[in-house]
Amino acid sequence: MRRSDGEKGGLHKLVMGVILFFVVFLFAIYIASNSHEANKAIEDLKASEQISVDSKGLIVAGDNQVNSPGDVAAEKRIRVVIDPGHGGNDPGKVSADGVLEKDLNLQIAFKLKDRLDSLGIESILLRTEDCNLATEGATNKKNSDMKNRVAKINEVNPDILISIHQNSFSDPGVRGPQVFYNDASHKSEEYALLLQEKLNAINPECARKAKCDNELYILSKSTCPAVIVECGFLSSPEDVAILASDSYQYELADSIAACVKEWLEP
Repeated sequence: MRRSDGEKGGLHKLVMGVILFFVVFLFAIYIASNSHEANKAIEDLKASEQISVDSKGLIVAGDNQVNSPGDVAAEKRIRVVIDPGHGGNDPGKVSADGVLEKDLNLQIAFKLKDRLDSLGIESILLRTEDCNLATEGATNKKNSDMKNRVAKINEVNPDILISIHQNSFSDPGVRGPQVFYNDASHKSEEYALLLQEKLNAINPECARKAKCDNELYILSKSTCPAVIVECGFLSSPEDVAILASDSYQYELADSIAACVKEWLEP
């Protein structure tokens, strides 16, 4: 059947109206979706205090700006790893009257961290209790302990590692703190010589020389500058007496921390 021109015009208007309706409908959905995402983003920023909304409903920057990744790394950078040697089933050296190296190491390490904190120098302790770092079930706990210590040190990648230990020798008259380093690292040697000088000032009559030892595992395997501080000789009754005192432990901690500050900020 042939349609009149008027009927054709009406049909055309109807089709165009339907098309326009769907276009408007889809556009409205698009706007609503974007608005939802935008609102969510704004709410997230408000929650993190990066922005706020003023009395006029305008968005303004918040006081807490997000740091760049570099800034966060700088704030959280660990400058010093403190390694209290031995622990758990490994007592280390033992004095004639039963003083355990592992206990002295931890006591001095806590005091050193306290002193570093007071100087604003970030540090961490590899252990904070009487334990070793061996993997559970390891057949050779000593090897596992040492490997895990080194792995943690290298993961943290500090400016320096300070491993706290006590010495022993066949002659009970031998006394005094002594610093060991690996001469493959110039920075390790530099710090060791500076620290030995400061430690000698505590007991000048027991002054010793910093010593290179490239066979010590923790020094040779750590990728950062590193030293071992043998704080005294448990084979010496005189050293044992002072090493067990809080006052002497703080003297050692003060000297080591001051040396770290001087070495990091020449």
